[in-house]
Amino acid sequence: MKPAVVAVVVVPLVAVLFGPLIPAVRAPELFLGFPRLLVWTVFWGIVATTVAMLVLERIGGAADEDEGDGQ
Repeated sequence: MKPAVVAVVVVPLVAVLFGPLIPAVRAPELFLGFPRLLVWTVFWGIVATTVAMLVLERIGGAADEDEGDGQ
């Protein structure tokens, strides 16, 4: 695997896994009316993962086009 592909996959995963350990995220204050941990998890778990899948699809699609039809 290319290092860029690994980084795209690992960054959201690490952010979701270590989010509860970050003191600023565990703070009792609200962010836009929601608990900070909920906002953190929604952002990294849904938004960033969706963007990562899009990037991986584009990278994979570009690699498939380079290979040709294979016929």
